[in-house]
Amino acid sequence: MIYEDTRQQEGKHDTKHEWFERHGIELVHKKLDFGDYMVDGSNVSVDTKSGIAELAMDVGRDHDRFVREIERASEAGYRLVILVE
Repeated sequence: MIYEDTRQQEGKHDTKHEWFERHGIELVHKKLDFGDYMVDGSNVSVDTKSGIAELAMDVGRDHDRFVREIERASEAGYRLVILVE
């Protein structure tokens, strides 16, 4: 089972959803405090970026928010992995 953050934009992640379904992976929508995807019992959370432009925006204009998210993950004992699609 994989948890997906409820704030993920509808329709933008269909490719991942189809892959999960084809491989028999249950996807459960749940509000996550950080990241976009998490497996129950793991200490890793995955934050997906649609491309390098979104990542650049996060480390530039949205830097403070991005750092807070990383700090929340660290304080909770998680590693936040950034996946650029």
